[in-house]
Amino acid sequence: MDDTIRAALVNVIKSNRMKMSRAQRSRGIKTQRWLYPLATETRYGSSYRAWVRPMIVYVHNYIKENHEEILRGDSTDFRADSAETVSATRLDAVPGKTFKIMIDSLNGWLGQYVPEDNESVSGSAIYMGLGKIADSVFDFNEGQYEKGAKSIFGVEFPVGEDWWPDARDTWANNNYQIIRSDMQRYISQINTLTEQAVTTGATVKTLREQIRKLDDTITKTRADFIARDQIGKLNGQITQMRMESIGLTMYIWETAGDEKVRSTHVPMDGRLCRWDDSTVLSDDGGKTWVDRPMGAVQLHPGMDYQCRCTATAYWQELVGEADSQIDLLSENSYNMLTPNSEGLRVMSPPTANSHNSNVQNNQQISETQRLSQNQAATANYVKIKYPDDKFISNISQLKNQNKYTKGLVIPKGVKVAEARMPNSAEQRRTLKKELRQASILANKGNSVYLIPERGGYGETFKDAVVNGTLYEFREITGKARTLEWEFGYAKEKKGNDTNVFISIESKISKHEARRRIGMVLERHPEYTGKIIVSFNALTAEEKIYFWDTMDLR
Repeated sequence: MDDTIRAALVNVIKSNRMKMSRAQRSRGIKTQRWLYPLATETRYGSSYRAWVRPMIVYVHNYIKENHEEILRGDSTDFRADSAETVSATRLDAVPGKTFKIMIDSLNGWLGQYVPEDNESVSGSAIYMGLGKIADSVFDFNEGQYEKGAKSIFGVEFPVGEDWWPDARDTWANNNYQIIRSDMQRYISQINTLTEQAVTTGATVKTLREQIRKLDDTITKTRADFIARDQIGKLNGQITQMRMESIGLTMYIWETAGDEKVRSTHVPMDGRLCRWDDSTVLSDDGGKTWVDRPMGAVQLHPGMDYQCRCTATAYWQELVGEADSQIDLLSENSYNMLTPNSEGLRVMSPPTANSHNSNVQNNQQISETQRLSQNQAATANYVKIKYPDDKFISNISQLKNQNKYTKGLVIPKGVKVAEARMPNSAEQRRTLKKELRQASILANKGNSVYLIPERGGYGETFKDAVVNGTLYEFREITGKARTLEWEFGYAKEKKGNDTNVFISIESKISKHEARRRIGMVLERHPEYTGKIIVSFNALTAEEKIYFWDTMDLR
């Protein structure tokens, strides 16, 4: 999979869909079905028959002109005038010189018309014809891609397909060998039928009927089988390579939709599948994967014998990634980074939801570096401001436990001053509430220390140090008016420049929160500092935002 191409496609989709409203984007997209190249299958069947016809015509003409000599073999009692009607077993009869001339001529013709050496193969009419058929399937498949892609991207988006020449040659070589093997089998069967006719005393009429049945097998049944089987396989292979080359990992299985669809393929119709595992499917848009139904085909479309099923591109995979980035970009419009932010990043950037492995790796490295910086900033601040206090990350580290400390859990990424350990039910409730708030920040890659309930030297008491910066915690369980009051109270009591983290546990929207905080700031232009706001599931937000007082005025 080419991550660069996938990222480019996502950006193209994103630029188009950013013009849409959230409601328009939520309607999803209409899937453009990828059709099966039926016309090329028919063309292959006709070409196959044309390629074997000279051999068949030669056999019939030769037998017509030499049937007496062929059927006489080395027998001395053969009567030409009874060749059409008389059938008598001749135990002494064996194929003669005339018969051997026919077989030798057929083998010689095969060697020249369908050669085996590599240099001659590439120049043979059959091999070149197979190459044209392969190109026809490729072009048809490309047309299906372009129709679907244009409906999603809004413009044509050609991609490099350097894999095709090797795939084309491999397919042409395999099919060349299939056709040559079929011709060799035909000659061998002609040999067998003629030998049996000579030794059993069969009439010319009987021999011709047997050869005609053999002709029907290779020109009708076999030709149709090879055409359908090999075109289906080639189309399926091209589809997979084309989709994977642009970063698509999933597809929708589509059957031909007629009575010929085999029972093992019917359960797969319309189901979402994965290119990297042909044994699973998904009914929830790729969120979870389960084994395919018992008896269902365990292959990709086209790979089963004579399979006419196709794989339709699951464009929603790229559209979903683009929409996720649009949503995050929209959210980041309320999370404006300023020089005063001091590296505090509680919102993941748009690349966080990317399927691009390079972007994911870079993002992981960036997140690790940021967490390390946050931890260092907090540890350094605490070391300077609270040199005599001990901070623990697990209650088991506490030497003197009591009934109020039992059962407390300190979240990962959070440390608590031992001086904050509760000695009353009220202190326990307060600490548990602040631990919940601290875990929200820690889960986003921030370093949080709950500090002693006293100010540092020359400072007003705050609740926590977050990434090296003091913060006052506030939890809102009431209405928007409560949010307005709590924010204002925190500023009034803790200082004009106090940084505030507000955890909203009620149905207050993001826009209402901004409005209420903005109202306080309008009344108090002296208020400065950073603001972090988190929303729980009740608000349908489930997000965290960081703002600055300057950005809300």
